Formats: sequence, C-alpha cells, structure tokens
Amino acid sequence: MGEIVAFPIGTRHVAVERVAREIYQQTKDYKEQMDIALGRASTMYARALKAGVPETVAHEQAKHLAGMLGEWIDTFEWEESQGQLGGDGA
Repeated sequence: MGEIVAFPIGTRHVAVERVAREIYQQTKDYKEQMDIALGRASTMYARALKAGVPETVAHEQAKHLAGMLGEWIDTFEWEESQGQLGGDGA
C-alpha cells in the first residue's frame, strides 16, 4: 500500500482503482471489503507519518483514500449487478 503514498497525483486514480478491484475480488462480503479498505488507509497513514508527513495531512489523505476505495468498491458492486463489470477484473 505504500506505493500509493509515493505515486504522483496524476496516477493516483489508477492506483486506487487497481487496489479497490483487488479488494473487491478478494471477498464479496461488503463489510469485509470495507474493513480491508480501512486497513489499507490505516497502513498508508502510518507509513506517511513514518516518512515525516504532518499528522493532519496524513490523516486527511488516509480519509480520502478510504473514501475513494469505498466509492470504487461500490462502483464495482453496481457494475456487477448490472452485468457491466469490465476492465482487467472481468
């Protein structure tokens, strides 16, 4: 998960989608998916602090990451329910 901290802003979207797809494919249980996503965000937070990122910035970035992962997982769930799940995960 540390690679997301190091990604430039322009590529972060692709990285988050890839991680969310991996989480979505690991389990179909929504609560488990969210627990994994929150765990990834927590790991990013800890690594950012260790790298010297100010706590408030690391916290905001971790919240943002958790939200983006959740949105992607919701999107994959909706696409699957509509028979539209595509991309590299289909």
